[in-house]
Amino acid sequence: MNRNEFNDVVRTEGLNKFNIGDFSTIAKAANALGCINDNGWVVYETDERGAYHVISKHSSEEEGLEALLLELRNKKKKEAIMKKLRK
Repeated sequence: MNRNEFNDVVRTEGLNKFNIGDFSTIAKAANALGCINDNGWVVYETDERGAYHVISKHSSEEEGLEALLLELRNKKKKEAIMKKLRK
């Protein structure tokens, strides 16, 4: 999966409501997910203070984007479950 395909899937599945970092630097925003090239492709998440935590490392951009997409889908599922529990 390349970046264009990734962006298409994100828009189609409504995942663009989440903070997604760019592909060049780690996002400074709180609660963001992203994928950067840092001696391999790193999928990361930032916390409420903006500190980043590595979720996984991959040898190719394609693998990193697939992992990032999986994290975004899981975040969407978790949000839906929490919404149901609040009702």
